[in-house]
Amino acid sequence: MEAGEYIAPEKIKLGEFIKEWREKYAERNLSDKILYKQWQLIENHISPHLSHPRLDQIKPIHILNHFDYLSQEGARKDAKPGKLSDATLYEIDKVLRSIFNRAGEWQLIKASSLRNIKRPKVQKKEMNYLDEQEARKVIQALNEMNPTRNKD
Repeated sequence: MEAGEYIAPEKIKLGEFIKEWREKYAERNLSDKILYKQWQLIENHISPHLSHPRLDQIKPIHILNHFDYLSQEGARKDAKPGKLSDATLYEIDKVLRSIFNRAGEWQLIKASSLRNIKRPKVQKKEMNYLDEQEARKVIQALNEMNPTRNKD
């Protein structure tokens, strides 16, 4: 408080709380790899649109509107055409749930704004496999590319 860094819980913005979440939860409980991936999602898809409202003022409709935006063309940050994948939307949801669940546990909000929102569904793609004949052709082509290798 004396240093002027104290923010009353009822006035903390989501962006400010995300920094607290990272320091007090994520860095202590997540692997470096997971933290890096989640921080990329925060920087690219959460902070640009949700960091300014106060934590206690973010309602489920704001989250739904945000996911609606993220589901549209142009939401990608890598300049590739198309929409964000279902898996990416699911991961963004997972990060937001972690952030809001910690805010609830730490009694900064009464309950998570995501508690009654359904999670994004991930459409699983059907895998294409080589049949036996196709696999033999691939192996034969690889053997022909490297003639010094023993042929089985």
